[in-house]
Amino acid sequence: MFFICCVQRQAAPPLLYIDKTGAPYYSEEEMFKPGFRFYGFIFTVIIFLIIFIFSERNYMLVKVREKSMLPTLRDGQWVLAEKKPDKVKPGDIAIFISPADSRLAVKRCISSGEFPLNIDHGWIITPWGRWYVNGDQWERIERQGTPGKDNFFMVGDNQFNSLDSRSYGFIKKENIIGRVIAGNRHAPEQ
Repeated sequence: MFFICCVQRQAAPPLLYIDKTGAPYYSEEEMFKPGFRFYGFIFTVIIFLIIFIFSERNYMLVKVREKSMLPTLRDGQWVLAEKKPDKVKPGDIAIFISPADSRLAVKRCISSGEFPLNIDHGWIITPWGRWYVNGDQWERIERQGTPGKDNFFMVGDNQFNSLDSRSYGFIKKENIIGRVIAGNRHAPEQ
């Protein structure tokens, strides 16, 4: 004999159920008391201070003060940089101390000791674009020869309005501050 049971299916309860029919945990008057808002503000400030203290050693905000990276980075744009010069590799935008005037500069790394420069008929050709070199710059690059492992060749994306490694040569690793991690990091189509 077979028994046939009819089971009425019920909908499964939701994983998170918020009952809005009862009274709120905090009344509206209590939420907007001066003390409640003050402690909420203090809590928020403490959280941001903790984040800032732990991240200040590894990150910094830099305001771009040049037009040499147009259209990738604009003059006046803020970028977030990671203070790890060991992570800079060809294709990255890096922040370094310029040998021309000892100020911070923001340029694209297109070559290091591991990746030699490819110059063809007056153009440096890389996967990130092409940069023109005049006769004096070409001779200067030729005289420097193959860079050491800890040297980087930095150029601006706005190549005809950029004072960069084509004029002052390779940048040593100890002059690298870090690399840009937030902002438009990709080279423009050329």
